[in-house]
Amino acid sequence: MRVRELTGDRVALTIDAVVDNPNNYRIKLKDPDVDLWLNGQHLGKAVLDSSVTLDKHTVRAYPVYISTTANGKLGPILLGGLGSFLSGKAELKASGTVVGQVGLLRKRFPFDVTEEVGLR
Repeated sequence: MRVRELTGDRVALTIDAVVDNPNNYRIKLKDPDVDLWLNGQHLGKAVLDSSVTLDKHTVRAYPVYISTTANGKLGPILLGGLGSFLSGKAELKASGTVVGQVGLLRKRFPFDVTEEVGLR
């Protein structure tokens, strides 16, 4: 995970997701239900900033761009984790589900990613 933007009430991330698609067809990822957490404090629900399509017969890393509006929570969370702010590192967690779709077929997949990220 990488922080793309951390300004005011907006947090934008790039998650490099390594995905194996052994199928004979491409799969579109859509309809994410993602909760973002910074140092154990809930930031809010995230949205997918761009579409992601998994290529057939591949194992590769796909950049997944998500963002959230923290609705006034970001300042207190950063101040509460002043040690993280001073060290320039924080624990960021993204968890939830995403739908994989091929034609009319849909399946929801869970995920849970926690990583230490730089704030500078």
